[in-house]
Amino acid sequence: MSVLVAFDLDGTLVDSVADIAAALNAALCVADAADAARAECDRAPLAVDVVRRMVGGGARNLCLQASVAAGLATDNDAVDALLARFRAHYERDLAVHTRPFDGVVGALDALLAAGVVLGVATNKPGVFARPLMQALLPGRCAAVLGPDDVLGLLKPDPAMLFALPARAGVPDVVVACHVGDSAVDVDCARAAGVPVVGVTWGLRPDEVRAADVVVDRPADLAAAVLGLLSPPRAAHRR
Repeated sequence: MSVLVAFDLDGTLVDSVADIAAALNAALCVADAADAARAECDRAPLAVDVVRRMVGGGARNLCLQASVAAGLATDNDAVDALLARFRAHYERDLAVHTRPFDGVVGALDALLAAGVVLGVATNKPGVFARPLMQALLPGRCAAVLGPDDVLGLLKPDPAMLFALPARAGVPDVVVACHVGDSAVDVDCARAAGVPVVGVTWGLRPDEVRAADVVVDRPADLAAAVLGLLSPPRAAHRR
């Protein structure tokens, strides 16, 4: 029987914060300009490390947090307008600086060689996640799901983990484990009733200490996942 493993995307498979920050700052400049066609603005851009702390809760939540940080209006209409501008900028420049973390390609290929079916369940909109995966990690994941694929439900709601098997072409199995870099991923796996591997190279390393297995290096990821899929054993660090 097939074994399906679900991965988070941002902070787990790819380092995407620089491109997210660039698109967000471009959208904020327009929000702060009297003329939407202005090519520059007087606002200091949000630092990449500031944006890093905002990523992971979905695009709208990102824009809400950015509006607060920038001192802009946070009513629904204002946030929706910022979200639309952010999406337009980000869609155009998804993978300018974004790259897989060193060692991730080898880890995924090792899992594929072991017969594991791979999928992605991310709070990044699927309309962005799929082309990003195609550009950076082509042919490795059988399905890539975002909240827009499950009626807008964000992790930690487990809807994406429940929907992933059918989308990945293995409808008769359940996700065997979820791999992620934040408490959102840990809580999502718990809600789905599946084990979780926490990785510490991502956005929120301190939030994954409660995972069944904690992995500090992508080079150790495949062995950790395969070990977790073996008969149960005590939680450990690799």
